[in-house]
Amino acid sequence: MASATFFILSLLFLHITLALANITINSTLYTNNNNNAWPSPSGEFAFGFHQLKDTNLFMVAIWYNKIPEKTIVWNSYSHSNPTPTGSKIQLTQSGLKLTTPNGESTWIAQTNNTVSYGSMLDNGNFVLASSDNNNNTLVWQSFKNRYFVAKPNS
Repeated sequence: MASATFFILSLLFLHITLALANITINSTLYTNNNNNAWPSPSGEFAFGFHQLKDTNLFMVAIWYNKIPEKTIVWNSYSHSNPTPTGSKIQLTQSGLKLTTPNGESTWIAQTNNTVSYGSMLDNGNFVLASSDNNNNTLVWQSFKNRYFVAKPNS
């Protein structure tokens, strides 16, 4: 009984969290202005463009947002494949699309389902959801598509 109650409360929490942090279709982040991240409801985490130190290059990442050193917890590409200033990420019905200034497009997250919205959750997971028949279904999430920043050898 206790596990069923916990499960129901977890689903309710997820539903409320998703409702508070929805990112709508066609929302766009740009490297060259202040609109370069989607924060979680608490502001603890953020998803977006993270500028590489002392460069005009960026990576798509999730980081701790409330500490001075914006520590990355997930990224979509390695440091060897950064994106230049003038790039953008757009949430589409097919997923997350990255476009460079010269018009080259790549998918960060592409699904076979129609995406209804995205959310940066307070647990550090960025998700894409589909709303079919009043049901919210996660169709992509960063927790299942992990690319950690490598830690140096001690």
